[in-house]
Amino acid sequence: MPCPSDRTARADCPGPTWSRPDQRNSARKPNTYRAANLDTALATAAALAPSRAQRVVFLSFITAGLDSSNAYLRYKAEAEEALRSTATPAVIFRCDHIYGPRDEPGPTASAFVAKSGNVILLGSGSQRLAPLYRDDVVEAILHAALDPETPTGTVQLAGPDTMSADDFARLLNSDPIRTRHIPTIIARLLGHVAPNLTPELVDVLLADAVPTEDVAATAQRFGVDLHHLADVWGSR
Repeated sequence: MPCPSDRTARADCPGPTWSRPDQRNSARKPNTYRAANLDTALATAAALAPSRAQRVVFLSFITAGLDSSNAYLRYKAEAEEALRSTATPAVIFRCDHIYGPRDEPGPTASAFVAKSGNVILLGSGSQRLAPLYRDDVVEAILHAALDPETPTGTVQLAGPDTMSADDFARLLNSDPIRTRHIPTIIARLLGHVAPNLTPELVDVLLADAVPTEDVAATAQRFGVDLHHLADVWGSR
């Protein structure tokens, strides 16, 4: 569902400056979340000190927190702190789950697209999210990095519509689907044994990810006209 949707410490969700490492790592290497998030931010902070950079832009996750028991969310928050501690003004976007267009859905949306008419969801399907279109994220990054009139600080960035995971799946599939829900206790066990899951990813997928700020106002400040999922995926 979010960007932590696979195990590689790659950047197709948020990380320092232009990207966010997501949660996949097929090798299950230790400290992957620290390496992909905090260590990268610390290296960026060190590089900023002698540079003439005027801004740094970091994409975090909407539920990141220093007191989180989830390593992914905790290291995201620690990475934010590392960048805020520099003399370079930082723009930190705490993003909701990111999805792409129909021809390049990305890992988040791909997990919700039916295979042979079936969609498998972790949990009850009632968990809430405000899916965020990939191009809106790119637009926000560009304005934050290049337009000195845009604000600095930490803000939430999410889509204009809050929905359940079940509704997200329905909107991504034009044909009727059969949804199978994996009970929470089984989902958490799968986080330890399934090759494409981690306990941290399962934890994120089972939880709500909804903004508590006025994301429309934030988007406007960064020159973004937020897209509705139904408009992006509504026609073939």
